Amino acid sequence: GYYFDKPASANHHWVLLSRMHDYVCHITPQFAYTHINIQMMAAVDTSDPFGISEMPTEDECFFIVSFKRDCAPDMNELVKLIPKSFLSRPNTIVVPGGKLVHAIEVILMPMVHDLVSTSRKIRGVKKPKKHKAGLRGALMQSY
Repeated sequence: GYYFDKPASANHHWVLLSRMHDYVCHITPQFAYTHINIQMMAAVDTSDPFGISEMPTEDECFFIVSFKRDCAPDMNELVKLIPKSFLSRPNTIVVPGGKLVHAIEVILMPMVHDLVSTSRKIRGVKKPKKHKAGLRGALMQSY
């Protein structure tokens, strides 16, 4: 319901915030702690959710990849490596939907490599054991 005990301008904000408690208190604060945020934006009309018969395909979407300013890679290099991508802000790259997997590989593989290298240094591992690396390798499971 609506609450009329607050001033008119504050009332609108309060009503919206009271209806979005979980979003405001639990979802939004997470963005302050993530290094990379990926959002999907449809390039087709989705304004009437009951009027569309199917979800937009990857090729009908763009992905907006935002980096925390202190951990952003060389953005100009990313634009060169990911075809048809462009910068919309100094720390944000827009990637065509069909290039998302390639973009994730280009963006995340160097970070994963650095994490694994750092982990090996900390643990004193000179050369990986005979079994494969990763979760299955750690559990000694074959592929």
